[in-house]
Amino acid sequence: TVFLKQLIGVFIFCQAILFFIIYTQMYSTLVVFANNNIDLNILGFEVPPASFTSLNPFWILVLSPILAKIYLYLSEKKISLITTDKYSIAMLLCSIAFIILILASDASSSSKISGWWLVLYYLLTSVAELFISAVGLVVAAQYFPRDKISFCMGAWLLSAGCGNTIAGKLAGYVAMPEGGFGAAKSLEIFHSYFYVLATICMIASIIFIIFTYVFRRVAKINNLELV
Repeated sequence: TVFLKQLIGVFIFCQAILFFIIYTQMYSTLVVFANNNIDLNILGFEVPPASFTSLNPFWILVLSPILAKIYLYLSEKKISLITTDKYSIAMLLCSIAFIILILASDASSSSKISGWWLVLYYLLTSVAELFISAVGLVVAAQYFPRDKISFCMGAWLLSAGCGNTIAGKLAGYVAMPEGGFGAAKSLEIFHSYFYVLATICMIASIIFIIFTYVFRRVAKINNLELV
C-alpha cells in the first residue's frame, strides 16, 4: 500500500513537469505573441504586450472563491475530485485555451487578433492553475511518509524548475530573429506552435483520465483512500 501511494505521488510529480511547461508559456511565448499578433487597442486604450501577464493574478483572485464554492458543492453531493482528476481537467482547459487562439487566428482577416481572445486564454489557464496550485502540499502530506515530506517538497519545486527550463527551450522555437518577422509570418509560426501544444495537452488529459481510472480501481482493491 505504501509503495502504491508513493508510485501515485511520483506520477503526479511527472504530471507537474508537463503542466509547468504549458503554464510558463504565458510569461514567455505569449508575450511575444501579444507583441506581434495581438491588437493591443482594448476599450480605446493601448495596452503594453507584457501587461497581459497581470491577468493571471487577477483571475486567480476573482476565481479562487468561486472554485472553493464549487468544491464545497461537490463535497455536499459526495463527489470527490482526486489530484489526478484535477490534473486531467487542468490539461483539458489548457488545450482548449490554445485551441481558442488557433481558431481566432484562423478567423482573423488580418495578421492580428483581438486582445480579448488572449484575455480568455489567461482565464482558462488561470483556472487550470487553481486546480494544480496546492497539489504539491497535498502530495507531500498524503502520498509520502512523514520522514520524506521535506524531500517531497524539494521534488515538487524541482518539477517546477524542470518545467520552466524546458519551457524556455521550447520558446526558442518561436523566438523572433533580431530583424523580426512580419506579422503574417509570425502568426503562421505561432499557429503551428499552439497546435502542437494543444495536441500535447489534449493527449495528456486523456492519458491522465485513463491513469485516474486505473488508480481508482487499484485503490479500491487495496482499500486505499486517494486524495
